[in-house]
Amino acid sequence: MRMQSLTAQYKNRYFDADTGFTSNVRHSWTRWKLTVHTEEEDPRTELKLHCLTFMMKSWLRMKRLNNETAQQLAQSVIELNHQIQQKDKEIKSNEAKMQEYQRQITELKGECWELRGQLQDLEQANQTLKDEYEALQITFGALEEKLRRTTNDNQELVSRWMAEKSQEANKLNARLRTQAKLQKELADAAKEPLPMAEEDDIEVLVEDSGKGTGKASPDRPLSRTPSKCISIQPPQSGLLDSFSNKF
Repeated sequence: MRMQSLTAQYKNRYFDADTGFTSNVRHSWTRWKLTVHTEEEDPRTELKLHCLTFMMKSWLRMKRLNNETAQQLAQSVIELNHQIQQKDKEIKSNEAKMQEYQRQITELKGECWELRGQLQDLEQANQTLKDEYEALQITFGALEEKLRRTTNDNQELVSRWMAEKSQEANKLNARLRTQAKLQKELADAAKEPLPMAEEDDIEVLVEDSGKGTGKASPDRPLSRTPSKCISIQPPQSGLLDSFSNKF
């Protein structure tokens, strides 16, 4: 019991559980080591020596552990500082990237608003073109219908004109044939003269030049000319063919 109490006393005196050995442990060990041989043998002195030896060994062990721990802590601090520096670099790089991205976002927002304005303008222009296209379609339909009617009217007029011209050509051909027949008969009659008195005349149908129809007027009397004055030219050979080809 006495030794345990002394050990506890010296531990409480030279050892602190929170801070380790006090600074006077080495000095106490040196002083007691010098005086241990001068003092008489005493159980307390032996106990003190034992306690000091134990405390010195513990102190050395703690110091070695503290050195190792300090080295580990120093290495950890160095690594942590390096990691902190790396993290700082990453943070700065990320901040620069964020600023660049923010700038790009701002530019893209401006471009987006500009493109939206252009899109609205294009939509308005497209709607205007649609309206103009519909108006042109309506105008085109009306003009197409008018053209169809005009074409039909022209065809009808051409048909009527051709029919009238054909009738006129037929009438003219009939007149020419009649005149040619009469002229041929007159020419044949002129080749074979009949005995007649000097006072007798040959009745000749004279064409009414005012109307140009080629027929004798029913109201106009026949003129009598002497046979010696008859001179009738034969019709031209190509006149009938030219009128036929023309109509």
